[in-house]
Amino acid sequence: MKRKILLAPRPVSSTAAPFEGYIAYRPEGVVVEIEPWNFPYYQAIRGFAPAMLCGNTVILKHASILPQCAAAIVHVLYDAGLPRGVWQNLYATHAQVERLISDDRVRIVTLTGSEAAGAKIAQLASRHLKKSVMELGGSDPFIILDDADIEATIQLAIMGRCFNAGQVCASPKRMIVPDALYDRFVAGLKESTAQLRPGDPAAEDTTVPPMSSREQAATVNDQIRRAIEGGASATPLGHIVPEGDTWVQPTLLENVERDNPIFYEEIFGPVWSVYRVSSEEEAIRLANDSCYGLGGTVHSVNVAHAARVAARVDTGTVAINSPVPAVPAGMPFGGVKRSGFGREMGYEGVREFANIQSILLPEGISAAEFLSSLSGKE
Repeated sequence: MKRKILLAPRPVSSTAAPFEGYIAYRPEGVVVEIEPWNFPYYQAIRGFAPAMLCGNTVILKHASILPQCAAAIVHVLYDAGLPRGVWQNLYATHAQVERLISDDRVRIVTLTGSEAAGAKIAQLASRHLKKSVMELGGSDPFIILDDADIEATIQLAIMGRCFNAGQVCASPKRMIVPDALYDRFVAGLKESTAQLRPGDPAAEDTTVPPMSSREQAATVNDQIRRAIEGGASATPLGHIVPEGDTWVQPTLLENVERDNPIFYEEIFGPVWSVYRVSSEEEAIRLANDSCYGLGGTVHSVNVAHAARVAARVDTGTVAINSPVPAVPAGMPFGGVKRSGFGREMGYEGVREFANIQSILLPEGISAAEFLSSLSGKE
């Protein structure tokens, strides 16, 4: 049933320029899938499932820091009955990835990762005239409107930034607050984060875990340092984190002006950048003043008001009154600008991995009747 809904041939006809035909969705062949470390199982299956539904085979190149996860998820599906070879895990080096992409048997490359990784892989794919789907970084706006429930938005802002230690592509990274609510928001944020507790990520009372790697912690700590040097004010939030090179202190950044070196950067860690705006128009302009366009959120007790604002936000996804745009499998997900191109999930995401083939029928044959006569053979 799922295959019929997603990939059934679709009849097309026209009276203006008379013709009958249909659109069929065919497998492309081999898909190379490159996935990140931050959600090692979810991201891998999200890239594999739509390609497999179209009848393709998939080669997984997972993040080098989690080889056990890469092996485990493929073998779980094998144990569940997936035919061997439909999804293959390779511990490929960067040079070997380039060889994979250049191989004529590979038809599509899909990547979830950083802007830098996406630019490199998309360039390789284009060099070899291969289609690519890129889900890259984001610097999502968290827009609070004048009629928002300010206490609720504070809790959502904390939830969104603390989730996975802020290491999420689609996550509220820029808090855009109207002048009338700004002081209440900042005071409430400081008060509500006072109990953030760093510790072992496996412990139930831990709300601030260490970062995924020394390199990631160093990157975020350097961004905080450069933000301060560029004129921003920084306030540590919660309990002081342990000493060590995998920790980032949760931090509130204010007064981040456009000439600040981190204004246009994505901060992939527990940092709240808060911006004061004087009007709704200014809030929308600031939200769109970004080289990224992955997700965003709009907050208002009036959903219709929020939806009107959401329609003007230049991103692939906008959530209303939600901490992060957690897109369900039935809706497409992806970004614009430097957040990538193409879509994952939903009808649109599945069809990214299909050869969309047009079949023109001889004159006098009804496409709808012809497809009906095939009785599911297509």
